[in-house]
Amino acid sequence: MKENDLKELVRFVLLRQNKDGGYGFAPKYCGLEFPSAVSDTFYALAVLDALNQDFLERERTLSYLHGIQSVNGTYDNIAVAFYAVKALEILRKKPARMEFTAQLREALEKTKWHGGESFSSDYDASSSPLKYQYYAAKALRICDFALKMEHGSWVLSPNKDGGFGKGNSDITTTYHALQILSLTGHQIGDFQSTAEFVERCAWVNGGFCAVPNSTPAYLESTYFGIMCCKLLGIPLDKWHEETTLEYIENMQNLGGGFRRSPFMGISTLNNSYLAVKSLEELGALLG
Repeated sequence: MKENDLKELVRFVLLRQNKDGGYGFAPKYCGLEFPSAVSDTFYALAVLDALNQDFLERERTLSYLHGIQSVNGTYDNIAVAFYAVKALEILRKKPARMEFTAQLREALEKTKWHGGESFSSDYDASSSPLKYQYYAAKALRICDFALKMEHGSWVLSPNKDGGFGKGNSDITTTYHALQILSLTGHQIGDFQSTAEFVERCAWVNGGFCAVPNSTPAYLESTYFGIMCCKLLGIPLDKWHEETTLEYIENMQNLGGGFRRSPFMGISTLNNSYLAVKSLEELGALLG
């Protein structure tokens, strides 16, 4: 990224920090703050960390993150636990109490995958039936919980096309499946049919699509595609790497943040995180 684009991105992030130390969806409007969200706080910290920036109001941010956890050691749900643990990790801290890990372990140990279906009921085009299981596995690993191979063995078999998904395969669920398998000690380097599925999701104009033979490549599917390549050890050929870099960089809006669509859209911390981590993985974030 160019120096001025990096500066604008940092400004975009810092404008969204609130008095409580957390970060919100948008900057102040008419003196009013958008409420801090643990997910946006993680995205903001991750972007600043990747750009080697100092964390402003670090102690307030820590206080905000610790305050999300209930006095009995639990979180409101698995997603809140995931983002809180990930944000604290960036600040080199851990949650004050570990009772919440029981809920995360249950999400892994009681999961059943029959004929390409999971218990998750919120599956849609932008989600994944394995999202919460991935959240649980990742947070547990960060908290030094010893994951066993059986925690991920239920997801071992991909669909006939090599990908993973509820019914039809998609790049997001495939990423979550590979992450769960990797986090639980399974060897995934020889998943040849899965590698071929990921390669079929690559778009001729750069990036990755949610499913093969579809367009366009949105930012989230591009991020998941790049990370699947990393997990599977698939090198991006020089041509596709260059077109993907240009594709991602062109999604930066004038205000410094990134949108999800190559055509139009608002900038968000979520999209900016996906762009930054993708560019970082491609070796094109910092000069």
